[in-house]
Amino acid sequence: MEAITSNFLEFSRRPRLSKEPLDMSEVLDRTLILLQPRMEAYKVTLRRTRHAPLPRVDGDAEQLREALANLIINACEAAGTDGEVRISEERGRLAPLGPVVVIRIEDSGPGVPEELHEVIFQPFMSTKVEGTGLGLAITKDLVERMGGTIDFTSKEGEGTTFFLTIPFDIDPDAAQTMETEQPEAQSFSIVGRNILVVE
Repeated sequence: MEAITSNFLEFSRRPRLSKEPLDMSEVLDRTLILLQPRMEAYKVTLRRTRHAPLPRVDGDAEQLREALANLIINACEAAGTDGEVRISEERGRLAPLGPVVVIRIEDSGPGVPEELHEVIFQPFMSTKVEGTGLGLAITKDLVERMGGTIDFTSKEGEGTTFFLTIPFDIDPDAAQTMETEQPEAQSFSIVGRNILVVE
């Protein structure tokens, strides 16, 4: 009972969001450096894709690193020994948010059972024996407080992909560049929504 109460207080007393301009690529780099010893222990192969540094967003660097760490650790645990985790950085457009940065985290694990798709972000929902079930709930709360979204796609036997999507402001010159690039863009669908990726 004490552990349950402690976990509830941890979730309900989330620190205030301290917004400042952030270099998303730098935040991801720092997170991976901090996680390197743990990832080596998992013995997974990490593959990264970065066509260009991501635009700056307004957010809380410390809490964003925590959110990314949750997703990456989950991916490593799902992939298992000799598995693979793929992380890509993209930018695009998502209605109604407009310009967004997207960090896509994929694993080669067994996938999320379909019956858990609707509850995966609920507090205290965990498939781990010693899990608190707060990691994804905290991540979702943070991303939404930053004005973004977090979604996933998964199929049993084919792994899971999480999409962390955060809006950013662009100046007129950057907006014109994005419009120029759009004809060569690719789109992908996440839970019934389309993101137009321009890099």
